[in-house]
Amino acid sequence: MEHTRIDAVEVHQLQDGSHLMHHIAIKRNGNRLEVMVMHPLIDSLHGLVDFIPSNVPVVLILTGKGVLIRHITIDKEASDEELVRSVFPDARVGDFLFSKESQAENGSVFCLTRTQLAETIVKKFLAHKIQITDVFIGPLTVTSILSMLEPENTPIITGYCSFYIRSGQLIDVQPTPMESTGRNIKIGVLTLPEVMLCSFSAAFNFLVINRCDPSTPLPLVREKAQEVMVTAKMKGLLAIALGFLFIILLGNFFLFGHYTRKYNDLVLVVEENLTTARKTDSLLELIQQREQFLKQSSGTDNYKGSFIIDRIGASIPYGITLTEIAVHPILFKEEEVNQEPVYQPGKIRIQALVRESNALNKWIKRLEDMEWIESVAFSDYLEKEEHEAGVSLEITTK
Repeated sequence: MEHTRIDAVEVHQLQDGSHLMHHIAIKRNGNRLEVMVMHPLIDSLHGLVDFIPSNVPVVLILTGKGVLIRHITIDKEASDEELVRSVFPDARVGDFLFSKESQAENGSVFCLTRTQLAETIVKKFLAHKIQITDVFIGPLTVTSILSMLEPENTPIITGYCSFYIRSGQLIDVQPTPMESTGRNIKIGVLTLPEVMLCSFSAAFNFLVINRCDPSTPLPLVREKAQEVMVTAKMKGLLAIALGFLFIILLGNFFLFGHYTRKYNDLVLVVEENLTTARKTDSLLELIQQREQFLKQSSGTDNYKGSFIIDRIGASIPYGITLTEIAVHPILFKEEEVNQEPVYQPGKIRIQALVRESNALNKWIKRLEDMEWIESVAFSDYLEKEEHEAGVSLEITTK
C-alpha cells in the first residue's frame, strides 16, 4: 500500500481522562518529506475532523495517562511475555500493547498500555470517520529520527517526557510533568515545534520505516488498514483506467480535429477556386464584349494608337516639349525607291526638345514604369541652342 500523504495524531490522555491531540500531515515528494499542515493542542475530535480529509490514512501515537514508561534490564532476546511480566508479573500478553527500544546506557526503555484502552480510543476515531491504519504506543517512535535531531545534548521535552540524546543515540527517556518549552527543533531540513515531535515520528515510521505496513496487532486497525489499502488500489486502478481512457479520447479529439480542419481547408479552397473561376469567366466574357464593341465602333488599332499617344502625352514633365510621335513607324529601305510602306508594330518613335536633363531622366523613368512598355532607348541626342537639346527616343511595347 503506497500513500503520498500520511496524517499522524498524538493522542495525549490527561489525568482527568480528557485528551489533548497534536496533528501533523506529511507527504512524500520524490525522496523528500514535506510537512503539509500542523495543528497542535486540539482538545476535541470534532475539531480534529475539520483538519483531516476523508479517506486519508491516519496513524495514532498514544501517550500520557495509561501509557507506562519503564526502564528494564532484561535480556534483549526475551520474549514478549517475559517483557510484559517484567512489569506486571501476573499479566497476559494479549491484554497489553507495548514497544521497546534499547538504550546506549542503562538497558532498555519499555512502553506499554492496555489493549482495551487503545481499542476504546481507536473506536472513537472510527466513529468520526477517521481511517486509522496503525497505532504506536509511547514516544519511542522518536528513536527512528534521532540521528536527524539537533541539538544532541539538550533534553527535548514534548510535554509528556524528556529525551536525552548523545551522538544520535537515545541515552535516557524520563516522564516529566513539565510542559513543552515552546522551542523549535530541527529534523534534517525541517523545523518543527518540540510538541510535534511524537506525531511527526509516528508519520515518519509508518511512511518510511514500515512502508505503510501496519505494525499494531489490533485486529480492528489491521482490518481498517486492509480496507484502506484495497480502496487505495482500486482508486489507483480507476485513475489509471481513466487516464488511459482520457489519453485515447484526447488522441481521438486531436485526430478528429486535425482531419476536420483539413476537410474545412479543402472545402474553403474548392469554394475559393470556384469563385475565382466564376469571376475569371465573367471577366473574360466582359473583355470579349468590350473588344467586340471597340472593333465595331472604332477599330482596335485606332484605339491602341489613341491610348498610346494619350498616355505618353500625359507623362511629359515640365521642361520637355514634344515635337513628333510616330506609333508603328514606317521602315524605309534605302535600296528600293518605289517601295511599299512597311510598318514596325510594337515600336514608337518620339522627338522632343529638352531644356533640363533632370526632366528627361524623370520622363524616361515614367515611361519605363508603364506596364505596357518593354523598354525605352535613345536613338539620337543633339545640342541645338544654349540650354536646349533635341532628343529622339525609341520605345518598344510589350
